[in-house]
Amino acid sequence: MQKYIQRFAAKAGLTKKITPKTLRHCYATHLIEQGTSTRVVQVLLGHANVHTTETYTHVSPSTLGNVTGPLERVLKAATNNSPE
Repeated sequence: MQKYIQRFAAKAGLTKKITPKTLRHCYATHLIEQGTSTRVVQVLLGHANVHTTETYTHVSPSTLGNVTGPLERVLKAATNNSPE
């Protein structure tokens, strides 16, 4: 598996070392960033303990930038519903 990944990475022009663990980590991180439940990711990865899965729950800066708080939603809704 490692040799296959290395060949694929070389053909793709990737310079960083790619391992099966790297792919697994990326898979889990992308699922969580897309809103998949940690519990679902836990089952998909075969983790016995959810704390193991929680290592993938770090938040990217782009994800933080897209967060809308409850107060912001209320204010936006009020603004959109006000007569002009």
